[in-house]
Amino acid sequence: MRATDFLKPTTLLFLLLASEISKGQESGRPIEGATGGAYQPNQSSALSDLKPGIRMHLDPYGKPCVSVAAYSHPKTDFGKIFGAEHKIFASDEYEHMITARNHCSQMIKLKVCYSDTRNCVTVDLPSYGNQRASLGISSDQEFRYQYTEQF
Repeated sequence: MRATDFLKPTTLLFLLLASEISKGQESGRPIEGATGGAYQPNQSSALSDLKPGIRMHLDPYGKPCVSVAAYSHPKTDFGKIFGAEHKIFASDEYEHMITARNHCSQMIKLKVCYSDTRNCVTVDLPSYGNQRASLGISSDQEFRYQYTEQF
C-alpha cells in the first residue's frame, strides 16, 4: 500500500469537514415578523425557545442584541401637496418601514426582506443605536418580513 492511497480518504474527509465549517459561517435561517394585522408565525425571542438554525448576536446575558419591528404609513403624494388639491396623502399607497434597535457594543449588519422574496435591504446597526429603513411601497397596509443577522 502506497502513502498516497492512504491520504485520499483522509483528504476527502478533510474537504467534507471544511465544507461543514464554512456552512456554519452563513447567517442561518431568517427570523420572521409582520405588522399588526398580517399573519405572524409563533417565534419567541427567548433563547431557549429559538429553533435550531437561527443565528444571532447575543449580549453577555444570552439575550438577542437586535430587536426589529415594522410599520407602514401612507405615502406622501408631493404632487398633491403643491397642487390645487387639499388631499396630502395618497391613501392607496403605503410605505413599508423597518425599525431596528441594537443594545450591544458591536455593530451588527442585518439583511431584511419581504417574506419569501429576494426584495431586500441591508441595515447597518451601530452599537447601542437605532436605524430605520424603507422596505418598499405597496397598496397593502400590512406586510410580512424576515431578517437575518450577517456574521
